[in-house]
Amino acid sequence: MKLPRWLVIVLQTTSVIGLFAAMWWWLTWPDRTLRDFRRLIEDGKFAEANALIVQPDERWINGTSVISGRFMQSEVTDEFWGTEKPSVADLIAGRRTLKNIEITIQWSTISVTTEDGVGCRFKIKED
Repeated sequence: MKLPRWLVIVLQTTSVIGLFAAMWWWLTWPDRTLRDFRRLIEDGKFAEANALIVQPDERWINGTSVISGRFMQSEVTDEFWGTEKPSVADLIAGRRTLKNIEITIQWSTISVTTEDGVGCRFKIKED
């Protein structure tokens, strides 16, 4: 049985629109997470911001960083929170890295690494 031409066109168009919507969702996911993280810090909701931070496995920890929530609030500028230009691998992995601090946003989580790439515990402290 041959499908009507209009039905084939509708099905193909729907597939293409769905594919582009999924790609948009995937590529902007880290940016939305960073925006939410910044908003939580701006609003002083440090406990909720800490909930987005993934702590590394105990075997891979190289220290602990605690940063003042009030300092983070004062640094809520586009320059401080700017992200590196993502590579193709970053886009595929749904990842962004901040320019000024070793914070990586992947999907809906945030992780912190040291300069040598080792995981670091990170917590925003309420002052």
